Amino acid sequence: MKWQGEYCFGPTWIAFRGISAENHLHAHAAMQLVVGKNITVTDNTTFEKQGDGWLIPSGIKHRIIASSPIVILLVDPDSLFANALKPTKTNSSMVINLSSKIIDALLADTTLDITINKLQIQYQEGNDEIDPRLRAAITFLNTIDKRPTVESISIEIGLSVSRLRALSVQYFGIPFSKIIMWKQVNLAFRSLAQNASLADAAYNAGFADQAHFTRILRDTIGVTPGQTQNINKP
Repeated sequence: MKWQGEYCFGPTWIAFRGISAENHLHAHAAMQLVVGKNITVTDNTTFEKQGDGWLIPSGIKHRIIASSPIVILLVDPDSLFANALKPTKTNSSMVINLSSKIIDALLADTTLDITINKLQIQYQEGNDEIDPRLRAAITFLNTIDKRPTVESISIEIGLSVSRLRALSVQYFGIPFSKIIMWKQVNLAFRSLAQNASLADAAYNAGFADQAHFTRILRDTIGVTPGQTQNINKP
């Protein structure tokens, strides 16, 4: 079974609304919000949570089980949007319940892009000031069309690779290499939304080849490109 529904993009997010299908255990750099009716979020071993809305922080290995339509929102971890939505430090490594306010907002009977944009307006201010060196690394990353390396970014901002990694883990809970990978996946999805072939989407995003794209997508989103072929941009 394939995922069926619609997706749309903003500058710092990807959203999906529709019927989910099988997804493998995965962990992504993005912060994830998922809402619907009686959704199960599990890692098959240490936790299994059931409810109507969950926030899954960056780097948490999980998979989603749902028998009814859902809305998924993946937010760039370095964005003000994610910074405003993120849990408290005590819950930064835990899957937590979403508030009824956010659940209701994501389930609103409007087009998907309007739904997410309205939510973003409510959560547009960040709560913490990100280290300016890490912000410089993010800014440089966002100016590059294809995937750079952690080493090249470290050189650009004048930090060691280990220090950049430590700052990224401190502020986002994941190493900077995962941030780069998420940007790459986001770029590939944008190419697919413009009717690019899987091979062209992989190339445009800087993946080595289509097989590399497939492997990374499964590891970071939990699905393969073929499982998304019934997902259309509204």
